[in-house]
Amino acid sequence: MGEMVFIACAKVVFRVVRLQYRTREYEFFSFLLNIKLRIQNYFSRIKKRRKKEKLFNFKSVSAYK
Repeated sequence: MGEMVFIACAKVVFRVVRLQYRTREYEFFSFLLNIKLRIQNYFSRIKKRRKKEKLFNFKSVSAYK
């Protein structure tokens, strides 16, 4: 689990670095803020996806009973 979180965070950092290089934004605090916001967004999407999967699995299991 910890390795997956590290890989996800590394991907986010790489995307932010690439984006800021393209837009020529080199300010350190905006860089940190972008990383923080993107990591929060990434994990909120994962939570929503898991919630959908749980709802789907519950409906499919209850349909067979």
